[in-house]
Amino acid sequence: MPIHKKGKRITDAEVKEVLALLDRGRSKTAVARETGISQSKVYRLWSEKLARDADEQAIQQREEEDRK
Repeated sequence: MPIHKKGKRITDAEVKEVLALLDRGRSKTAVARETGISQSKVYRLWSEKLARDADEQAIQQREEEDRK
């Protein structure tokens, strides 16, 4: 993947690549260095993903409780 250019918006493809690298166990610092996306943005993308995952899990738990 080409290096991100500073000042440009991050594309959906770049977001997917960052999250895929992090899911594979790469450090946030290494991902930032590899992709050219700032370390703060990498951290923000990761925390947003964790929040989405937690929301989805909470919804699933509520649905299971409602079925009982």
